[in-house]
Amino acid sequence: MIIQPQRHSQYRLAISQPAHSWVSGQLARAWGNEVFSGFQPFEQLCYAAEQHDVGFLQWETAPTLNQATGLPHTFDELPEQIHFEIWRTGIFQLRAVCPYGSLVVSLHFCNLCERFHSRPANRDQAGPSAFLKEQREYQQMLRTSLQRDPLLKEAL
Repeated sequence: MIIQPQRHSQYRLAISQPAHSWVSGQLARAWGNEVFSGFQPFEQLCYAAEQHDVGFLQWETAPTLNQATGLPHTFDELPEQIHFEIWRTGIFQLRAVCPYGSLVVSLHFCNLCERFHSRPANRDQAGPSAFLKEQREYQQMLRTSLQRDPLLKEAL
């Protein structure tokens, strides 16, 4: 969840992760012009952008709370094991609809894992290491499978 304080107000704007990903998908659909190229495969990447946080749907209905603020955990406050569970859920849900999108989202979450959960302040590296190892194996399996698709071969 993204929670933004409002200037000169006690209120906050809360944006769910699925809403954030929907906006990402809309931006992807508008990406590119005569000067700045778009991307390929277009539909699969737009779908991946649009659905990348689908794993948050259940969590958003009953978010865990940050005890210090009394507000729902923001994306960057979420405990890592909850992140990993949500990310896995979304990655595997996407596979049934769009395997290429699932691969892109897995790569995205691995990048986030390395940025947010593999820091020196994080003493227990077993969680991030296990998640990254599992996802790298999953990505390789998907790449091997998707190589057979002539429409995706170049994109891989």
